[in-house]
Formats: sequence, C-alpha cells, structure tokens
Amino acid sequence: MPEVKIKIFTNSHECLPLERGEIYIQGPHVSPGYFQNMSNKKTLDPDWLHTGDIGYFDNDGYLFLIGRKDDLINIGGEKVFPKEIEDIIGSMKEIDEVAVKGIPDKLLGQVIQAYVVTKQEMLVKDQDIVLFCKGKLENYKIPRIFTYLSKLPKNEQGKILRSNLQ
Repeated sequence: MPEVKIKIFTNSHECLPLERGEIYIQGPHVSPGYFQNMSNKKTLDPDWLHTGDIGYFDNDGYLFLIGRKDDLINIGGEKVFPKEIEDIIGSMKEIDEVAVKGIPDKLLGQVIQAYVVTKQEMLVKDQDIVLFCKGKLENYKIPRIFTYLSKLPKNEQGKILRSNLQ
C-alpha cells in the first residue's frame, strides 16, 4: 500500500532477509494502538505498530507471515509455530481440519497437543498421525497428545479460537 512501511524486528534489532521476527508497520492509516491496550507500544519507535505477527522478508523483499507471537510454542527452548505442524497434519487425506497448541509440561516447558477433525466417515488413530509426521517434522514438533473433535471453535470470521481449545 502507498505510504506504508514494514519492518521486522527481533531482540531489538531489525531483521535481515530470511530472519524471522515480529512485524511492525507504519503509515497514515495505522492506529496508534489497540483500544484500551497500549501494550503494543513497548519499545522501539512510538510511530511503529507492533502487530504481534511473526514473519520475514525473502531475498526479493516479499513478506511471509508465519504466525502469531501469542501462538508460539516453546518446547525445551525450541520455538515452534503451529502453522508448520497444522500444514503437515492437515495434508493427510483423513483430516478435515487441525489446530495445535502448546500445553504445559514439567520437563520441556510445553508439548504439542493436536485438535483434529476428521473427514466424514474416516478413522484415524494417534499413531497414524505420528507416523505421517515422522520425516516431515523434527521429533519435538510431533504432537504428543491428540484430541478428536467434531469441529474446531471459530470466531465470526472463521479464525480458530485456540484459547477455546481444551
């Protein structure tokens, strides 16, 4: 968009191409913050909006979105974005929809729980998903816990409400 600037920051420095970080935007149409919540205005330049989105620029300057900062899963210090896991599991022919999130674990900090909606009349077992993920995901990214649902909780726009997954 005209007059819009985008920067990506991590650990108080601007990211290089292919380096992941939080997306900040600036422009005449950008709100100075969220209503009754100015926590997005922490550091950096007060003219930049902290979006909470994680992404990167490729070498040609194209912006790629990876996920939300809030959704980041921390497994023994390894940072995992749900979308990567959801894309793999969601490519199974038996799966209609999937969402993953981190749940507390005493040893690792968090482990991954998958919430799975299968296609009508199709059966899938935990072991089927684990075997499908092997070789496509690092072992620590493979969900440890599976919950099967008839549908995922979503808002009016169709976005999955991870906070409603139990």
